Amino acid sequence: MLYDYALWKGDKKFIKSLMPKAREMIELFFIDRCDSTGLIKTPKVWNFFDWADNTHNLLYKDENKWSYGMPLDNGTGISCIFNIHMILTLNQIIELEDFLEEPELTARSRRLASGLMTKIINRFWDEKKGMLADDLNHRHYSEHAQCMAVLSGRLDRGMQDRVINALQTEQNIARASAYFSNYIFEALRAAGHIEHLLVRLEPWFQMNGLGFKTTPEIFSETVRSDCHAWSAHPIYHFLTTVLGIRPGSMGFDTVEIRPQPGMLNMVKGSMVHPKGEIKVDLLKENSYTRIKIMLPEGLYGKLIYMDYETSLSPGEKEFILR
Repeated sequence: MLYDYALWKGDKKFIKSLMPKAREMIELFFIDRCDSTGLIKTPKVWNFFDWADNTHNLLYKDENKWSYGMPLDNGTGISCIFNIHMILTLNQIIELEDFLEEPELTARSRRLASGLMTKIINRFWDEKKGMLADDLNHRHYSEHAQCMAVLSGRLDRGMQDRVINALQTEQNIARASAYFSNYIFEALRAAGHIEHLLVRLEPWFQMNGLGFKTTPEIFSETVRSDCHAWSAHPIYHFLTTVLGIRPGSMGFDTVEIRPQPGMLNMVKGSMVHPKGEIKVDLLKENSYTRIKIMLPEGLYGKLIYMDYETSLSPGEKEFILR
């Protein structure tokens, strides 16, 4: 939440006032919980991640199913998912410390993240399957571990390609629910596999036929909540992934527009910015792609579309890419 606020809003003074508590939480609840190998032990609380593996019964008590939404660790107390979650958190801490101009703290968090990722790869990577296991014994696997590893930005290209392939084709793997699919979509965006993202939107397209007026907690015959805001993230992804409008720097001081229309031939929309409205209009024809972009006064950024990249300035611009 702190990182998102800094990214979209800025307010350096407010962020600085909260960082001591963020640092304390990282130390007390995570860094200080490492075992003798340097991996973080899961706290003995309700470590909910997702209603994975659950279609009808949310509260499995089965050693081969996620129990009460918690990842499987085969009784070791060491979870790949939990450790990669720490990597993602440290990545955000690195950006926050850099935003606050704290080079020594930035360097420390970068060192911690790098060291932990090396241990995760050494203990959880399954070369034969081309995936990260959830547990040290390599009995259980999930979409969650794979997509979070991609989002860490710390896999080499060969590993990332295999992990992305597993996300799209592997059958014997715990699946993400509606809400956690947000992170699947983020990973597919990061890896440039938007086509699979659009395919995975199918459950949302079926909602009207099932009588839903709001997004449910999970897509199943029995649900706990028929009005669950976290499952509404496709709205966010239309703007930030398909249209590709995201902050280019902390505080949304600049903008990055990286459209990924995939199989869609036309996408068009706008996003509100403190300085005005950002508009993107993309049309694919047989031999070219036309992109119209309008930025409000005082906002600069860049456009990235496939292999093309250029700077953006305020006003309306049109690009014809062949």
